[in-house]
Amino acid sequence: GCIQDAIEEAEAVFLEGSDYAGAVAVLKSAVLDLGEDPELAAKLEHYEWHIPVDLVSLEYTEKNGKICVGTINPEISRDVKETEYNDSTLIYIYEKAWSRSSSDKGDGDYVIYPLNREYTKLSGIVYRPYITHHFGGDWSTGSGRVEIFGDGSLLFSTRITGDTNDAESFEIDVTEVQELKIKMTGYWETFHFECRPIVVVGEMFLTRN
Repeated sequence: GCIQDAIEEAEAVFLEGSDYAGAVAVLKSAVLDLGEDPELAAKLEHYEWHIPVDLVSLEYTEKNGKICVGTINPEISRDVKETEYNDSTLIYIYEKAWSRSSSDKGDGDYVIYPLNREYTKLSGIVYRPYITHHFGGDWSTGSGRVEIFGDGSLLFSTRITGDTNDAESFEIDVTEVQELKIKMTGYWETFHFECRPIVVVGEMFLTRN
């Protein structure tokens, strides 16, 4: 009875809001209380399989140019309307002076994550970061672009300019994608030749069907 109760409780938690993680928590505590059980283990695996995976937790296989992953700068982790985003998930261009990278030639600024054909969907958000409020002079002709490729094919592309105030959510099909590449172009350069982001992409989650 106890095991069935735990499974039913997990299902109830899940149904409240497609809460896979909540269901997993219920089942994990049931395993602690009741010990290992094949039925609990199977249910646990079922829910864990569906938990969205944070893209940046996968560890990139390649990172090139001025791309940064994660920030502690609140001017980058919030958008121009001051909405906050999860700072560890953010990908953007940033460079201090005197550390000039060679990304101006070649294939630009990008980062690659291995998906190994495990996922079906990638969702995320693109926005203009708060830091752009401080850009001096006329930078409004500048723009930032995010392009996402799956095994070389363009799956998503968007452009952010000085007129972009709203964040843009996206969801793309990544079925059978082995390698995901996120490429960014465009940044603002300070008087001291430092690069600041015009666009940030983040909160990217992978799901399995």
